[in-house]
Amino acid sequence: MQFDEVIECIENLKNQTEQSDTLSDCDSILNEMLSLEFIVSLHVWYEILSRVNIISKLWQSVQIHLNIALEHLHTFCEWIKEYRETGFEKSLSDVRKFTERSCYDLPKEFRNKRVAKKKRMFDYESSDEPIQSPKIRYQTDFFYAMIDSIITSMELRFTSLNHILKILVFSMI
Repeated sequence: MQFDEVIECIENLKNQTEQSDTLSDCDSILNEMLSLEFIVSLHVWYEILSRVNIISKLWQSVQIHLNIALEHLHTFCEWIKEYRETGFEKSLSDVRKFTERSCYDLPKEFRNKRVAKKKRMFDYESSDEPIQSPKIRYQTDFFYAMIDSIITSMELRFTSLNHILKILVFSMI
């Protein structure tokens, strides 16, 4: 990744400008980019999109057969389901190794954000306890939500493609 180079460019821009809005924007961007949450999300997206890129290039090939393309899509679906179970800890481990190698002082833990209390109705039986751990909250709110969305979308498309393939196979007979 070229993370350090991007941070360096933003810091150079910050040092070379005298406009207050640009300085403020640079500070905000640096503050967000130098958070563990941003770096983990960057790594997770890199893992997913690198696999999607391989499938996309394969599907653009003139010589690809539909059933081979569907096999690759099925393999990706299986990988993303496995990644949902093991990917967060692996990504976190990879990011921690990256933060140790980086020349910047990157955080080792997730930021602890204040959890807003939800207003409860009078007859409501019990209150839901908010997730206290920043790591588990990030895993639930970002990682699982994103991966579940990808799985749902892929399964919907996969069933549609399987249906089309069955129609094509039936028409060839």
